[in-house]
Amino acid sequence: MVPRRHRIFYGVSEIGMSGADVLMRISLLIFYTDVVGLRADYAGYVIALAVLWDGFTDPLMGFISDNFPIRGQKRRPYILMGAFALALGISLLFTVPSYEGQLAKAIYLLMTYMLANTGMTILAIPHAALGGDIPLKGHERAELFGWRLFFGNLGLTLGIGLPGLLAVFLVLAPSTGGAENYSSRIMAITIIITTLVTLYFTKSYDKNPKKPGAPSSKNYGSDLKSVLRNKAFRPVFIAYIIATLGLSLNSTFALYYYKYRLQLDEESFRAIIFVFMLVFSLSLPLWVWLSKKFAKKNLISLGVLGLGFMSIVVYPLIPIKSVSGPMLAAIIGGILIGSVVLMDTALADMVDRQEPGSENHKFGLYFGFWKLGGKISRALAITLAGQLLFFINFMPNKEQTSEASLALAMIFGPMVGSLLVISGMVIYLFMKDELKA
Repeated sequence: MVPRRHRIFYGVSEIGMSGADVLMRISLLIFYTDVVGLRADYAGYVIALAVLWDGFTDPLMGFISDNFPIRGQKRRPYILMGAFALALGISLLFTVPSYEGQLAKAIYLLMTYMLANTGMTILAIPHAALGGDIPLKGHERAELFGWRLFFGNLGLTLGIGLPGLLAVFLVLAPSTGGAENYSSRIMAITIIITTLVTLYFTKSYDKNPKKPGAPSSKNYGSDLKSVLRNKAFRPVFIAYIIATLGLSLNSTFALYYYKYRLQLDEESFRAIIFVFMLVFSLSLPLWVWLSKKFAKKNLISLGVLGLGFMSIVVYPLIPIKSVSGPMLAAIIGGILIGSVVLMDTALADMVDRQEPGSENHKFGLYFGFWKLGGKISRALAITLAGQLLFFINFMPNKEQTSEASLALAMIFGPMVGSLLVISGMVIYLFMKDELKA
């Protein structure tokens, strides 16, 4: 019997991981364009390259932690190494020396972001696999992952709200980047503390189950090909990539849209994003409850299509300097986006049906490949964002032309919304009916 406190504290490390992840997603591009002074297209290329590196290492890290234990432990040594690497990386990422040239700024961004992303991979992939290693019954495992999701949402809320709170209480001007700098240091400390808590409460569950002399998987390439050949996996994976591309564009352009299109102050747009993340977190139990009564396929397509159509129609029409309009959109969008979480559950359902009784390392490859697809989408989104900002003649820290302002609204609204609509249609038309709850 695994004590409840162990099931709860397994997920505590998600606070640091999720907080760091959302801080980098939301603030990194605008920090380097507005504070560091790096050209938007250069920043987009560099960030995309680092994200691609991160994505391709996900399946490999899962393979390594499955097959190469350290002192008899498969996961925890890697988790500890990843935590320190991520903490160092995120601290350096938002503490930039006074470089003059664009090349020096770009190289610094590349090196520090690759360090942060590598640390995240070494930490997150073994941590996810460790949840499957803990010997639990069905309802106990559901509780364990429920707590993990709960702490992850706390981390998202912390990462999204911390820069705004620090800017207000410490009276930090946005142009100095002080809020992001202090936030990154606080997140680094949070990563270390929360990871150590998780490691303490899981120390008796991380053991190598293989018997002495038992063969390890050696054919990494063949295993990856088997994932791609899975016909049930393809439509789920394609829909996930398209949806992630749209959502990544949304998160990348959020601050640009609120700051330069709607001309809102720091407190207002941080509050809007905070409300969006809070509503998203609170909506998760609703979608989990609905998945017990309705097909996940229908729920996912309903939520994604609803979010897509709302983005297409609403965001270009919100008046400049309006707070109530984007706040209402954030509440509705936060509810609808909760349906995307069911895509992970749909993936688990598919693996259970396609490969009953498979070993943990096989599921780990599916999970790693899933993460790879999401990060490829993020890389494409960031590259596209940098190019679009350059194409519309975006000028940092200045009032935008009417054409650039309208372009920001069309990117944040119809462009993002169209991708979500396409994803929703793929889900509805091609996802297998066997993925019902």
